[in-house]
Amino acid sequence: MRYGGIGFLYGLARYTPSDEMITGLIRPQYTGQNAPNGGQHPDGYCDEVAAQAVRTGFKGIYICMQDIYAGWPYPNYGINDYLEKVETIARTIVNHPNRSFFIYSIFNEPDLMWYSNSGYGLTQMCNHWKLCYDKIKSIDPTAKIMGPGFAMYHKQAYTTFFNFAQNNNCLPDICSWHELTDNFFTSFYDNYNHFRSINSATASMPININEYGRPEDLAHPGNLIQFLARFENTKVDGCLAYWTGHGTLNDLVANDNTNQQAIGSSFNKPTGAWYLYRWYGQMTGHQVKLTPPSQNGPLQGIASKNGDNVSVIFGGGYTNQTFDVELVVTGLSGNTVNYTVWETQYTGRNPAPEPSTKTMGTVAVVNGTARISVPNCFWSSAYRAEITPGSAVTYYRLRNRATGLYLDGMGRYGYGDSCGQWGDSNHYNQHWELISQWGYYRLRNRATGLYLDGMGRYGYGEDCGQWGDSNHYNQQWELIPQGGYYRLKNRATGLFLDGMRRTANGSNCGQWGDSNHYNQQWLLQSVN
Repeated sequence: MRYGGIGFLYGLARYTPSDEMITGLIRPQYTGQNAPNGGQHPDGYCDEVAAQAVRTGFKGIYICMQDIYAGWPYPNYGINDYLEKVETIARTIVNHPNRSFFIYSIFNEPDLMWYSNSGYGLTQMCNHWKLCYDKIKSIDPTAKIMGPGFAMYHKQAYTTFFNFAQNNNCLPDICSWHELTDNFFTSFYDNYNHFRSINSATASMPININEYGRPEDLAHPGNLIQFLARFENTKVDGCLAYWTGHGTLNDLVANDNTNQQAIGSSFNKPTGAWYLYRWYGQMTGHQVKLTPPSQNGPLQGIASKNGDNVSVIFGGGYTNQTFDVELVVTGLSGNTVNYTVWETQYTGRNPAPEPSTKTMGTVAVVNGTARISVPNCFWSSAYRAEITPGSAVTYYRLRNRATGLYLDGMGRYGYGDSCGQWGDSNHYNQHWELISQWGYYRLRNRATGLYLDGMGRYGYGEDCGQWGDSNHYNQQWELIPQGGYYRLKNRATGLFLDGMRRTANGSNCGQWGDSNHYNQQWLLQSVN
């Protein structure tokens, strides 16, 4: 798995987004940012946001070097003026503590500004590229360089440029171009194949589509999955285009404020598209072939397999279209598989609710193939399917390290009833199914079917409760390993499941802040 499409242009700013929104994507790749002290987006300088990018797991930042100019289109004061600025940028970066993290992007859409894609303009661009390339390398010999960054792929221009670059020892480390028009949906694979055929250097050179998406594609799960699928299939990287606000992960995150561009505001609310990108980052194992109805049609997807588990993300349709999908999964063993399908909806630039369960169930495996029906899919939504072997559920008992009592549903069926503790009875009341969900776990009691629930209680010592299947953050728990035990941290409240030093059978189980006490450590014992 490449995860190439989890990238951004001006995705980070000085105050936003929050770390949680970035790390929640699991595998962020690259972000393009303004040059140091550049004239564009003054609260998103590459050298200023580098600390957050490193901290949250990005692979690198590419520097939009022409952003040193304030105007748009970039004012052209001649190559000598630009070379002075290239030198200034390179001298700043070479002394940066994260020097190796940066990639120099020399030109941005040179086919539309300063140069052209043919004739004298293209020849001049090639010659000026060589001057800038050599200037950077003279200051930063280990520099990684990206280019040429055309506004769209042009076969003859890219052939001319990459043959020139190969013959003049100025090949970029990463090829870049933009995909900002309808042509992407019909021409991307053809353009990709052409690039790979130009010469020996382009056959294996990394590619970054360092601006992708039309204005109407941002925050739109059903459209964005079509980009992600093509990038994963070809193992290229991509960065969402900048059309609205910087520091928003290109509209994957939203703000509750009415002024969405307020400096200092924190963009820490997911839009519907954020969940699609999170699903993508959560896929594990290796990519397996997924065959859509048409290679260039709107319904697209990505599939991965890790052991016997299969994950699929999919979506896309024609405007306002509702359609049925059948997932035909081959190469399976066993007699049945269990499946759950979730939906994330288009919410524009507004906060989104958590994905809802679209359908779930068990289907037979016939000759190694399972067929899963997903009815009434909508064109603007995206979907995630998790397919697992249909073997028996594994249950766990949770024994408190301090008291020796077991987490117990107490046979209580009322929504909001407290969860208790009891000695070793091995009753179904003490059996809990751990259901993985977006990096957290929900704990369902075998006897009652209710879920362990923090109940939205923030007070230290308040009871932990039980509730029906709400899929709320109150029911999601992070399992934190602790020397053979686990601590359970509630996603909604941040409090930890705590035995409260209560040793009497039937005592209620509570919640407490992070104390790291034995009261908060639980031994997981599997049962069947």
